Amino acid sequence: MPACALAQASSMFSNAGWHRVVEAILSSRRLIPRRKFLRLAIEDIFAYGDKVAELWKISGTPQDHLWDIAPSNRPTYVRGILHMTLFRLFRLITGAAFLISPEGILSPAHAQDMFRLAYGGYSETAAPMWAGIKRGFFKKYGIEASMIQVRTGALSVATLVSKEVEAIWVAQSTILSTVAGGVKLSCIAGPINKIPRNLVVRKEIKTIDDLRDRIVGVQSIDGGLWLQTMIILELLGVDPDKFGLKLRVIGDDPVIAQALMTGNIDAAAMTYGLSEAPLKAGFRSLADVAELKVPYQGPEICVLKEALTNRADFFLAVD
Repeated sequence: MPACALAQASSMFSNAGWHRVVEAILSSRRLIPRRKFLRLAIEDIFAYGDKVAELWKISGTPQDHLWDIAPSNRPTYVRGILHMTLFRLFRLITGAAFLISPEGILSPAHAQDMFRLAYGGYSETAAPMWAGIKRGFFKKYGIEASMIQVRTGALSVATLVSKEVEAIWVAQSTILSTVAGGVKLSCIAGPINKIPRNLVVRKEIKTIDDLRDRIVGVQSIDGGLWLQTMIILELLGVDPDKFGLKLRVIGDDPVIAQALMTGNIDAAAMTYGLSEAPLKAGFRSLADVAELKVPYQGPEICVLKEALTNRADFFLAVD
């Protein structure tokens, strides 16, 4: 975090102010029950970029059940970290939509044009958004856009529902499961209509038939990469059950690439960027899926339907 921004933040709020904010947030999330025997302390505050993290500690002697801790006469404590953007922190403390930047305090009108987009995993499939931010396309329309990486698509949905971000970049499978769960989404853009991946396999796998009884790495079951993998296998005439394929949940794309290189899995649908290292090491590509021209709608930018209704002009500018 720029030193001047941290200085402004520290000078505006006392320790009591930080304490009240953390206590209010933890209480609202039911992380800290309202008990007279509990004490909340802010042990440290960290900042980096536009994000702030508070290290908190709750201590006391439980006089009734506290979480999974039985009543006792022994002091106990729980530590945790609460993190948020400066924008959200300032709204909580001051009630005003001020935003701290290296240049100073921005106006509420400017802060309302923040566009934070969460995405799961780590690959070049989010390149259109990164390129738009880097080249200043959003700023031309008065929008301060930023990308926030989380572990999975499900976590990105959680950040949207909790209104920590304005939008999410998610695969169709995540969209469908989210809507099926009762969350009302509206998708406003989807720039990718193909599967830009290679089906990369170990060196000894030379034909489709050699995939029998092999282990295929995915990020999660029913996730975006899983759906793409199943579509690829179907295009190649591979029935996972008849071929005896074992789908193994490994992690996001970089972790899957490492698992393939170290021999923990035998095959994976990998992005072009992550395919380079294994292909140079002698691994094979059984198919360049983008060339197969399969009808497929890639990740989309989705927002809460309520937010789209309330800020139609803003999201029209984003689109």
